[in-house]
Amino acid sequence: MAEISRTLGVEPRTVHRHLADEGQSFSAILRATRMGLAEGYLANDGYSLTGVSERLGFASPVRRRGRRPRVTSEAHDSSPR
Repeated sequence: MAEISRTLGVEPRTVHRHLADEGQSFSAILRATRMGLAEGYLANDGYSLTGVSERLGFASPVRRRGRRPRVTSEAHDSSPR
């Protein structure tokens, strides 16, 4: 969040407030972005489950197809890679 705030030239609280005004949160947007990227990577046979998990900052790889990976609280504060 700090990096995004710096890029926008505003305080993190301002970003949080604007997101809240839109009914959004940074963590929810980050989680949805990571899930979309994970689904795309997993649709490509060139990516392993572990590789996708590590690339996107998930705590652990998916145990079985169809389950969504859990995001660590540390990952909420970083941007998708």
